[in-house]
Amino acid sequence: MATLNIFSAGAAQAVVTQIAEKFQRESGDPVNAVYGAVGAMKARIVAGEPADVIVLTAALIDELIQQGWVVPGSRIDLGKVGTGVAVRAGTPLPDSVLESIRKNKVAIKSPITTPVGTGFRSVNVALRKEFDLYANVRPIRSIIPFRSYDRDLSPERFEIFNGVISVF
Repeated sequence: MATLNIFSAGAAQAVVTQIAEKFQRESGDPVNAVYGAVGAMKARIVAGEPADVIVLTAALIDELIQQGWVVPGSRIDLGKVGTGVAVRAGTPLPDSVLESIRKNKVAIKSPITTPVGTGFRSVNVALRKEFDLYANVRPIRSIIPFRSYDRDLSPERFEIFNGVISVF
C-alpha cells in the first residue's frame, strides 16, 4: 500500500477531503492530505516535500510547471471559485466608504438614525468630524423681539436636514 500525498489550498479542503475519502475506500491506499495557503503549499513543493497530487490555483500550477516542479500537461481545472465582498456587521461607516468620499468628493446620504445603546457611533457625527463639516453659529436670537439668548450649538448637538436645524 502506497500513501497518496496531497497538497491542497485550504479553500478546496471540503472537496478534496471527500475525494480523498472515496479514493481511500475504493483503493485501500492511505491518503495524507495537507491543507493551507497556496503560498505555503508552493513553499513545501519547492522545498522538495513529496506530493503526488496538488490542488492549487491554475496560475500557481502553471508557474510550478514552468519551474519544472509539476508534470507538464497534467493540470486539470476542477472548478472556479467565486469571491465576494461584504462589510462586517457592526461597522456603520467603514473606512472604504470614507476613502470613496475623499476620492470622489461627493456623497449621497439619507437621514440616518443611530441605535441607542448598541455601541454604534453616530454616522452623522462621524461624517461631520471626518470631513470637518461644522457650522458653529453663535449666538442665535429669537425672532420674538423681547427675547434673546445664547445657545450651545456645538457640532455634536445639532443636525441640519432639508434646511431645518434640529438641536439635541
